[in-house]
Formats: sequence, C-alpha cells, structure tokens
Amino acid sequence: MCVTNDDDLAVRTGAALDIAALAAAMIGALTVAFGHSSLSAPESYTAAGALAVLLAPLFVPVSPRAGAPLRLIACAAAAALLVVSAGFLLAPRAIPVAGVAAVGAVTFAIVLASSAALLLLSRSNLVRGRAAALEAGRFALVGTIAFAGSAPLWLGPVASGSPGREAIADTLLAASPLIHLAVAAGADLLRSPWFYEHTSVGSLRFSYPQPWLATLVYLMVAAALCIPALRYRQESHA
Repeated sequence: MCVTNDDDLAVRTGAALDIAALAAAMIGALTVAFGHSSLSAPESYTAAGALAVLLAPLFVPVSPRAGAPLRLIACAAAAALLVVSAGFLLAPRAIPVAGVAAVGAVTFAIVLASSAALLLLSRSNLVRGRAAALEAGRFALVGTIAFAGSAPLWLGPVASGSPGREAIADTLLAASPLIHLAVAAGADLLRSPWFYEHTSVGSLRFSYPQPWLATLVYLMVAAALCIPALRYRQESHA
C-alpha cells in the first residue's frame, strides 16, 4: 500500500509480500470451495476486490499530520488499481470495461470509507497516542467488514423465516461489501452453485443493490468520517 516515511519502507514491503502470499492461498481456497478448476472472470474480480477490502484496514497508514485525507485517497486509489490488475491477471476471460471500472470504483470507495474510520479512530481521545488500541481497532474493523460481507450467508435463515423476508434479504444484500463487488463485476453470486446450496437467500425474491449507489454511499460515509477527524486534529493543536 502506501508508506508514510522511509523507516516504514522495509516493513511495508515485507507486508506486501505477505499479502501476496495470503491472497494466492485465499484465491486457491475460493477456487476449491466453488468447485471450479479456475474462477470465472466476474468471480476473479470479486475475489480480488474482497481481499483488498478485507485486508486494507491492517495496512493503510493513518497519521496525525496534515494531509492525511489526501494520503488515504491515494492509498484507496492504489488498492483499486491493484484489484483491477489482479482481476485482469486471474480472469480467464475479460469482463466489459464498464465492469472493470465499476469494480475499481466500489473498491476505492470501500477502502476510503474504512480508512476514514481508522483516521477518525486514530485521532479520537480514546486511541490517540495508543498504538495497541489502534491495532485493536484495525482488527475490529476487519471483523466488521467480514461480518457485513458474509451477512447473506450467516443471516439467510433469519430472512427466509421472517414475514418480510424479501425486504430483509434486500437489506442484507445492501449491507454486504462482497455483494457490492460481485454486482459491480457482473457476478450473480447468490445464484452460483456454492452460495445457492449454503444460503437460503438465493431462493428468495431479492434485488441486487446498484454499484453506483453503493459507491456513492461509501463516499458519503468517508466524507462524514473525515470531517470529525479533521476537527479532532484542530482541537489537539489548539
């Protein structure tokens, strides 16, 4: 990802190699889980985006110095470029240019929102100056993203057994970063064999969220989180 100073270069280079190895292992696991010899093009972009979104909170640098929001934007853009490049290398067949752009935009917006949350946390009175607390916050954010992304899988039985099951199913899909990435890539994830077998949401009537709307919501969340983060910094220098 991005570095904040020369001292961090070696550490973050090693971290990048660790991410690459972990990404290869997870993509292999996804390939086995879905029962294919290789992932389809939409699934490849979805997998690459999901990995970047899930791992970004562990490696995106946050700083109390001025200009941090601009660095977070640069890091989110780098993550989007990484996803597009990885998807292109993994995909046996290309997806439309509009799909590639949509995956990049959704990835950028999600990473920016999670990075803004970290920036706000790092400048809050609860965490400021406490490295251990910030690291705990990073892992808590990863857990939150993982839970939201897998919500259709874990909470599918709740939706299928409720009176307003279609509305609940739509809500679960609207809250899932994984679904946002899949829809952007053109993957009908919930109707794929593995998901259809392991979750009941795919058997319900539902509507996928629009990628452009999800991107807009994430960008609005990022902006809303950056405003108090900047206020915290101003107060600390007052």
